[in-house]
Amino acid sequence: DKFTEAITFDPNNADAHFGKGVSHQSLKEYDQAVPELTRALELGYKPIDVYRNRAMVRMNERIFLLQFPILEKP
Repeated sequence: DKFTEAITFDPNNADAHFGKGVSHQSLKEYDQAVPELTRALELGYKPIDVYRNRAMVRMNERIFLLQFPILEKP
């Protein structure tokens, strides 16, 4: 895909890592989405976008509450 090509050409391309992460997310490939989104963050991609998408992945994986037990109902 185009994001993989861009990353091969420039491994430090935050936009490509974010795009690849979002693509994996939309395909429900959550285990592949998180590392790409995290790498985008490490490379300086807008934190709010990365955190929002990672949270959506976690919610879709149904492990969101397990990682944030403070949000569980008493």
